[in-house]
Amino acid sequence: MFKLKLKSIKFSKRGFTLAEVLITLGIIGVVAAITMPTLIANHREKQTVAQLKKAYSTLQQAYLMAVNKYGDPQNWNLTNTYIGKDDEGNNITDYTSAYTIFSYLAENMKSVNGHNANKNIIYEYDSYSLDNTLRNNISKNYEIPNIVLADGTMFFSGWVSGNLIDIYILLNKCAQKGKCIVGKDLFYFNLYFSPAKIVPEGITNDRFKQYCNIEQKSKDNGRGCTAWVLYNENMDYLHCSDLDWNTKLKCK
Repeated sequence: MFKLKLKSIKFSKRGFTLAEVLITLGIIGVVAAITMPTLIANHREKQTVAQLKKAYSTLQQAYLMAVNKYGDPQNWNLTNTYIGKDDEGNNITDYTSAYTIFSYLAENMKSVNGHNANKNIIYEYDSYSLDNTLRNNISKNYEIPNIVLADGTMFFSGWVSGNLIDIYILLNKCAQKGKCIVGKDLFYFNLYFSPAKIVPEGITNDRFKQYCNIEQKSKDNGRGCTAWVLYNENMDYLHCSDLDWNTKLKCK
């Protein structure tokens, strides 16, 4: 009778060495270091797009309701903010009409400063153009009408001039941080009196290319980015300089 002899099979229990584990972790760390800043930047840009669209909608609704209540803005007895210059060459301004407009707007916004459109700026901050040129040092003693929402969004008055007033919106709590970059944290709009409408800056291709280009050196660089963000829902102008309303809406 035959006897079947079974030989035991030995399985290898070899694992990763410490050196292999460290090399793998190192590779993962390098990849993360390369990709994470881009992912974070993309996320922040998407947040800014969403915040700006919400702020624009809030501003439009507030203006529409103000017109319905107070009538044609041409009958609001508005006067220009800029009066002239003093003997030392400083601007002489009168924000009375701008304050009236912001008070009307504030009635239809859930602002933390109520319906008064508080004249005193709450924060001190520096504003920079898109190419990082210093534009203004805003201090607390500037009497500029403003509206502050509970989520930190801030609306500030520019000058009343003829048929419009320019309004700028601050996002990302940049004023609280002390630095706002036009086209990144700070966005401009023109509020027209006749016809009553709000138009984001940079609606034309020429205006966009001149005032929303990372390669341009200008104190007003960034002013022309607002319309691009709202309508194209991206901030790719921060990453390339050859965008065009007609031919190229994204860097890639």
